[in-house]
Amino acid sequence: MKICIHRGTHEIGGTCVELESQGERIVLDIGSPLNVSDTDALPLYPVLGFDRPNSSLLGVVISHPHQDHYGLAYRLPKETTFLIGKAAEAILAAADLFTPAGLNLKHVIHLQDRQPVTLGPFPIMKWSQESGRVIV
Repeated sequence: MKICIHRGTHEIGGTCVELESQGERIVLDIGSPLNVSDTDALPLYPVLGFDRPNSSLLGVVISHPHQDHYGLAYRLPKETTFLIGKAAEAILAAADLFTPAGLNLKHVIHLQDRQPVTLGPFPIMKWSQESGRVIV
């Protein structure tokens, strides 16, 4: 397994971690840095599948609905699969009607408390509703 932390080690915000195993990949969060006001001007992280679809990118996990964890998701190809809790997706969809900070996702797999989801070689599980933790 290969792990690449694209952002989020030296600051709060802009989290983006890429995991690769057996030629397949998932990404944990696609956040915008807290100190950036124009996310359209920010270069996307150098991840295959972020600028155009790539079959080796199985999905993007959004750990929770704060912009420093989902803020660049709107820039990904419309075919991108997202993994997110149902309530978190509903919050982002409702906000999309009123503010640019919202997000309306097209291809979604809902993470449910202690119900594993497997994408290729990656078992993913939301551990508890209270903490919102996602375990890969």
